[in-house]
Amino acid sequence: MKALIHKLKTRILKIHWLLILILAIALGLRIMHLDWDQGQYLHPDERFLVMVTTAMKTSPTWSEYVDSQKSMMNPMNIGYAFFVYGTFPLVVTKFVAIALNKDFYGGLHIVGRALSALADTSIVLCIYLIIRRIRSIAADSGVRIPRNIAYWAAFLYGISVLPIQLSHFFATDTFANAAGMWGIAIVVYTWIQAKDLHHLHKHPRLVMGKIIVSVIVAGICMGIAIASKISSVYMLPVFACAVFVLVGTMSFQTRRYPLLAQRSALFVILGLILAVSTYLSVRIADPYYFANPSVFSFQIHPNFISNIEELKRLTNLEGWFPPAVQWIHKPKPWFALQNIAWFGMGMGMTATALYGLILMMKRWLLFRSEKKGIALSIAVWGMVMWGAGVLLYQSMQIAHTLRYFLELYPFFSVLAAIGLHGLLTSVETSHFRLWIKRAMQIGLIIGVSLWTVAFCRIYMVPHSRITASKWIWENIPSGSRVGLEHWDDPLPLQIQGSPSKIITGVEMPIFGQDTDEKWAQMNQKFNEIDYYIMTSNRGWGSVTTVPERYPRQTKFYSDLFAEKTQFTHVKTFSSFPSLCIPWTQTCYQFNDQWSEEAFTVYDHPMVMIFRNKNK
Repeated sequence: MKALIHKLKTRILKIHWLLILILAIALGLRIMHLDWDQGQYLHPDERFLVMVTTAMKTSPTWSEYVDSQKSMMNPMNIGYAFFVYGTFPLVVTKFVAIALNKDFYGGLHIVGRALSALADTSIVLCIYLIIRRIRSIAADSGVRIPRNIAYWAAFLYGISVLPIQLSHFFATDTFANAAGMWGIAIVVYTWIQAKDLHHLHKHPRLVMGKIIVSVIVAGICMGIAIASKISSVYMLPVFACAVFVLVGTMSFQTRRYPLLAQRSALFVILGLILAVSTYLSVRIADPYYFANPSVFSFQIHPNFISNIEELKRLTNLEGWFPPAVQWIHKPKPWFALQNIAWFGMGMGMTATALYGLILMMKRWLLFRSEKKGIALSIAVWGMVMWGAGVLLYQSMQIAHTLRYFLELYPFFSVLAAIGLHGLLTSVETSHFRLWIKRAMQIGLIIGVSLWTVAFCRIYMVPHSRITASKWIWENIPSGSRVGLEHWDDPLPLQIQGSPSKIITGVEMPIFGQDTDEKWAQMNQKFNEIDYYIMTSNRGWGSVTTVPERYPRQTKFYSDLFAEKTQFTHVKTFSSFPSLCIPWTQTCYQFNDQWSEEAFTVYDHPMVMIFRNKNK
């Protein structure tokens, strides 16, 4: 009996309780109030994806599923010809929703959000496993990676704000990022087999077989990532770095050919295997990228190509497409970098990531050039160059919204973990008193977590548009006409318990060109409406940044806020990220309205209501 108890205790102690706690925290943050908009579908992209997914009809045969001309799971065949997303997340969500009896508009979005949260949480585990595996290979290059770096990296990604926010949306980003990261993890996990030279010499075919299978599975994951989001192709260099290290750590029995030639040939072979498995995976996970169901036909579907071209045309800064207006005068690359630092990560985590980058570069510049360490060192620098290249490239695009940088956040979390560990270690080795050291260490951990705590509060309070709608139904008389800005979600929303009132919305063409005709129409509508409602900063946050294009509209907003028009401010509703003192009503709010539009307008927009003084 004692032996059994001892054995049980030993097994319990071997469980990674800290990792389980980190995963629980990450998942909890991602599923916190998944129904944050109370079924109102206030994320327009998500609303569109739900409409497409509910309209899909499962294909009765495999041949019909893979035929882009016939399949009823192809958005083009069910009335959605303009579709630039990958369909894999939609197909998965469709089948899960069917199994849960949630395949309807009003239920499917919760399934999609839950799957998005699970997918992103899996990245936390993935980061931990990757760092643990890299430790053993790094030792060969004379670089010692502390064990707790893996825990810190997993924790810091788990509390990163952008992944938490995107996990609350049924979109394709988290699915793509998770699939890509797991593909990389699978390749990294084969390193230890290639590193075990004794095992390799004894069973070369067995080891090579495992490596080839691992590369095939990694290619399948990469294919799923591309089938979720076409821009996942940017992750291919990371796979190349992982395969490069894999080949660089291997030894060969035969000396018949030069070692460099053998490794080069193996790298090409594994690269081809990876490419073929990726391609076949894309063909299965999203066959609608292609014009022909035959795997030997590489022709991209002309409808998909035309959609991408149309999307590029819409984001042309010379045009008048409303979502593109906000990007006209945004400084590149500084605006994107500011948003990543302030909002996507928070300044605490950004500071530790920058410090971690310095420490990593310093450490790897001093590595001992042993044979099996060179490959990893080259790959590390390749990863740094890849991260910098993607960061610069995306931040120089016309639209450089935060979610376009999601694939970099695992990399950021590793850098932040290195930096945080370095700071904690420097405090530990300092000459301060023990209690001061502990206080400083706790302060560092709190510092990197503050922005997460502040941001997640938006999911603990009612959505600002829900609160505003309740106020409108309670305070605006029946029969009133309210001005609502073009390209923004209208209010009031139909919420449970709304009184039986009639409130008519009047669309205001704020994004129209500033012509006399537009303003004649605007002035006429101003005299007709009783209230003017701005349900987010989509209008004034974009238009006022281009006064040369919208001189009269810009002046209108300036006069409106200064109470110089016929409208007077009545009420503002907001749910800014905030920090509150426990057991008090004292809170400090962070006004993030200067961030890029998509960060605020979906889950915590600011609503402003003005009353017509002449009515």
